[in-house]
Amino acid sequence: MHFGAMENLYWLLGLAVLLPVIMALKRHGRQTMVRLFGERRAFDLVQGFDLRRENLKMLLWGLCLLMLVLAAARPQFGSRVEEVRSKGLSISVLLDVSLSMLAADMVPHRLEAVKREVRQMLRGLHGDRVALVPFSGTAFIACPLTTDYAAFRDYLEAAGPKNMPLPGTALKRALEQGIRSLTAVSGGARVLLLLSDGEDQLGEVEALIGKMKKDGIKLFAVGIGTSAGEPVPLYDDRGRHQGFKKNEAGHVVMSRLNEALLSRLAIETGGRYYSLKTQPEALHRVLTDLAGEERQAGKERFRTVREERFVWFAVIALLFGLSGFIIPRAVAASKYRGKGVRE
Repeated sequence: MHFGAMENLYWLLGLAVLLPVIMALKRHGRQTMVRLFGERRAFDLVQGFDLRRENLKMLLWGLCLLMLVLAAARPQFGSRVEEVRSKGLSISVLLDVSLSMLAADMVPHRLEAVKREVRQMLRGLHGDRVALVPFSGTAFIACPLTTDYAAFRDYLEAAGPKNMPLPGTALKRALEQGIRSLTAVSGGARVLLLLSDGEDQLGEVEALIGKMKKDGIKLFAVGIGTSAGEPVPLYDDRGRHQGFKKNEAGHVVMSRLNEALLSRLAIETGGRYYSLKTQPEALHRVLTDLAGEERQAGKERFRTVREERFVWFAVIALLFGLSGFIIPRAVAASKYRGKGVRE
């Protein structure tokens, strides 16, 4: 058995504490009556009260609460195969993971700041397919187009400079891989989402602008960092800071946001440019701007879905609860057999 909301099982700890406390309070109440009125008078006051029935009612209500907690945890067993239909955009996320993305002009650094925004963006996607293309001196498709946002998030978390074979920043290679990730899409809007500081060390992107325009692919660019720049930090294999990157002359290398290049790429392909530093909700704005784009409808894939069984537990909880209310707490005085405050 699996639970869809495992965190709700923590309420069982509350029940394990609450029920003994209630029983102890009831026992204390009966003992208090004996001390205040004496055993005989207390016996007369509760004549007709059936302690066994009272305990049975408490047991039934306790079981009712137990079943409600289990229902809230969404028990699942058994499965079915269902067809997932997609109706959305095709977005290829080009994520700059070069060393310059570790500059600290954003908190805690550029790369983590943009990852945080991408994670937030995923919550606003509903049927839109996303691909991930990390790049530095080279680029590759880490995650093909998918609606499995959990899998995409795993690839996103793993992306970083240490996983790239070549240093530097090659926008051309990133754009080529991004376009390639969208080639299998036959309908709906196709979008490249470029997340970078814009430091292109290889150039030669002019021909790709023409190809994107011809293929109807729009590029939306989000600039990461500041135009004032920040030193590029260096770290060892254990993540310890080892100073800053220097050029051949021994001067510290400053990484600056190249807004001119990013803006031109976006505008010339029909997209828009945003700055993450001055527009903290830049990726939310991208989704807003894409709201009116044509969406592709069709079959995506098959997936196995666990069957939800919480209704069974809710029904059992209802039966226990009703039974607790139906059982009377007392019996007729003529049938009373000496059951009272004594346990």
